[in-house]
Amino acid sequence: MGRRLRQDESGSLMLVLLAAIVVGGLIVVVFSDVRTGQQTARGDRDFNQAIQVADAGIQQAFTELAAFDTDNPATSLGETIALDGGGEATWTAERIGEMRWQVRAEGSFGGSTRVVEATIGPHQLFSLAAFADYRIELRGSNLADSYAATGPSNRLGRVGSNREIVLRGNATVDWVMRFNNASYSGGNVVVGVETVPEPAYLPNIGEQAYAEGGVCEGRDDGAYTGSYQLVLGETYCFSNVSFPAGQHSLATPVSGTTTQPTRIYIAPSGNLQLLGQGNSRCHGVSCVNWKAGEDRPDATRLMIYLASGNVMANNHTVIAAGIYAPTSDCSGSNAQADVYGSIVCRTLDSKGGWNFHYDERFRDVAEDAFAVHGWREEGRNTTSFGG
Repeated sequence: MGRRLRQDESGSLMLVLLAAIVVGGLIVVVFSDVRTGQQTARGDRDFNQAIQVADAGIQQAFTELAAFDTDNPATSLGETIALDGGGEATWTAERIGEMRWQVRAEGSFGGSTRVVEATIGPHQLFSLAAFADYRIELRGSNLADSYAATGPSNRLGRVGSNREIVLRGNATVDWVMRFNNASYSGGNVVVGVETVPEPAYLPNIGEQAYAEGGVCEGRDDGAYTGSYQLVLGETYCFSNVSFPAGQHSLATPVSGTTTQPTRIYIAPSGNLQLLGQGNSRCHGVSCVNWKAGEDRPDATRLMIYLASGNVMANNHTVIAAGIYAPTSDCSGSNAQADVYGSIVCRTLDSKGGWNFHYDERFRDVAEDAFAVHGWREEGRNTTSFGG
């Protein structure tokens, strides 16, 4: 028999071992990268969730403080809450006024902890003659002043915005309020310009009224066109409001003796239309106690809240009311108009000779929304609260 040759397989074995080592190393590297990625993703998730947990602490504090008994002498409050979705929030509140609190909340989730602070307390809705969240523009012959119930004015005819204030030509105002460091240009300012670093807080009161549990939930009083007299102290939920020209007496809420104002909430699909009122001296919507020869209508008798519609004013409009429409565009025709009281809009473009007269009685009206002010993140060892 011939001799059978045997192949030397030692080289193949070395190659197999080398390949196994390389593949094993790659697996280790890949596993390490995957684990590092998972840890990074988990850290990012924890970091993002922690701020939400801290905010939940602020919201819990808001709920507790909104229901706080004003006769309770406590000066500090706080608690720790566990969230259903994971995480734990600890909030503390220090009293700095009758119903005003400085609140700090720490939110922990996984391996991350973040801190937020805010001031919680009353927020006055009607504090300026005219305010626009996005942009307010007053043109030539526009003015903003104020009047008291009796006696001289305290020069509170203030206009403001969170973003942009433009006064053209000879527009004259008592004050310019630059919330959120809003830009400002032009015009004549009688008293001064004030800069507020934080934006003005603008809760949507109209939208809240139509939300679940709101005063207008499931309620529709139809469209109001001035065909009947509103009742002082009553609340109305209208789908649309149009105050007609020349019929101011029908829209004057004088019935009753209550000191509470008439409140109108306009549905999200509705608008507020102020039609031209003619030349009568008193043709405001709430010209109660407006005596002949005086320009002191009690604008606090009527509050109008819009959820999302617009405010449209025609020639020679005169209205005395608090108009709160922070998501609405407010504009009118190129003609004279007088707004007694206070108006809040998203944008306010007062074409023609619009005049805004702030009713100083709004300073004493308990028409405040309880709100969170100045929400901000802080370091674990820092605070923006003074003293």
